[in-house]
Amino acid sequence: LKDFASGAMTAPRLWRPEDISDILISRRFAVREWREKLDDAGELVEYERTRAVDHETESWKNGTVDTEQTTVHETLDTMVYLVEGFLREGLVPLMWKQDIKAAYRNLPIRKEHLKFAWIAYKWSNAIWVAGHKTLNFGSIASVMGWNAFAEGLSWILRKAARSATARYVDDYFGVSRAGVQWNGSELIALLAKLVGTPCDPDKAAPSMTSLALLGAGVMIQATRMQLALRLQPLKAKRYRRVVQRALEDQEVSPGNATKLAGKLDFATCVARHKNRPRVHPAHLHAGTPASARPFVLGRPGIAMVGRMAAMLQRSTGVELQGRPEV
Repeated sequence: LKDFASGAMTAPRLWRPEDISDILISRRFAVREWREKLDDAGELVEYERTRAVDHETESWKNGTVDTEQTTVHETLDTMVYLVEGFLREGLVPLMWKQDIKAAYRNLPIRKEHLKFAWIAYKWSNAIWVAGHKTLNFGSIASVMGWNAFAEGLSWILRKAARSATARYVDDYFGVSRAGVQWNGSELIALLAKLVGTPCDPDKAAPSMTSLALLGAGVMIQATRMQLALRLQPLKAKRYRRVVQRALEDQEVSPGNATKLAGKLDFATCVARHKNRPRVHPAHLHAGTPASARPFVLGRPGIAMVGRMAAMLQRSTGVELQGRPEV
């Protein structure tokens, strides 16, 4: 009903037998998942939430998508590259970020494809159906469609406006010189509004020397012409929990190995450590079948995880990275 009120979906109605031949229907179901957040005391607490998922693989809709495009996103490394480029030239940049509000839900589906974008769910002992009017979650076509659109916005900012801009899905970020008439944050906010995908003003962070970005804290120390990085407290606590469990059990399942490899790889990126290959055993086990036996860490694995645990314990501090002395 919320999507219908916003114009993203048609009004729900009861399923009719002729729908089998008239529209393509994907099953919608509820997924309950555990999330984590920091309470007022700074402790990590879990809470449960429910979200709707459209099973478009089951309906074979996703199987019809064939594209030669690849989705490429800039990451924290890109922001570091941009900032350090300014610092090497003796300039102190101002960092910014903007988040597109309800990105998928602001892009319409092509008129000829609307009949393939219906979902069904059961409520009050009856089957109800509704049709998507805008890009929906669970569809590969939505991912590729948004990627092409979002890259178009990035191209305009980079080529036409000469703005140092990067993008991670629907998050735009970058750096600008102080005193420019229009910085990157203002440009993307204006451009996104003009094309019908406005930015979320509550998540905007324009012209800052300290910025929370993609799970990390990025700080520019102007007096020392240096860049400081650290994990955000929530992520640091999450990562330490995963590492602690691995050390206590001294074995890792394929599923947890996937989490461990990703978390530690990101943590070493933030800490600017040169020891990413030490995460290699976790990456190898992450690719094994889910039914495989747990991976016993052994002495090399325990040493690897132990080093990461020590690094994460220091992750709330500031590790400086700056240009060398001339």
